[in-house]
Amino acid sequence: MLFNNAGGGGNFPNESSEEFSRVINTNLNGTLYMSQAVWPHMVKAAGGAIVNMSSVAATRGTSPKMHEKFDSTSSSYWAAKAGVDAMTRYMAGIGGGVGIRVNGVRPGQIMTPGATRGTITDADGGHHAFEGMFELMQMIDGPGYPIDVANLVLFLVSEESRFITSQIIHVDGGTPVQI
Repeated sequence: MLFNNAGGGGNFPNESSEEFSRVINTNLNGTLYMSQAVWPHMVKAAGGAIVNMSSVAATRGTSPKMHEKFDSTSSSYWAAKAGVDAMTRYMAGIGGGVGIRVNGVRPGQIMTPGATRGTITDADGGHHAFEGMFELMQMIDGPGYPIDVANLVLFLVSEESRFITSQIIHVDGGTPVQI
């Protein structure tokens, strides 16, 4: 099994070409390189499971007022995660013939150190810069936690999901705009 779990973004519109490339390299190219590294081993083993980390950013937009009030991650992050989704579906099509299942996970508001980096303090009581935006969009109150994502990933790499491939599943509290 492989869980491609890389992430990070920049700051649009002040994102340099170097920063854009770094984010694409981390989020998208890293998924490609790791998958290429394990693929021959999975083929030799007659099967395997790959789960790619995406984001709700891959499927939604943001209005000018949302961006102004809540800020946003970089365009490179959104583009990279949309690329991860496309790569997931493509790899699943190739993998199906050799017993390799490939799925993706699209988290929304998950309280991780990466999601709160630079925006959380002890005085914030566990809040982050994007909280207000997610609270407006989610059907279930509050943030998710890493265990919510981990449980889905464990299911997707297990034999219990043996007939699931090419799916990208949201863990986002029921965000209404989904593809």
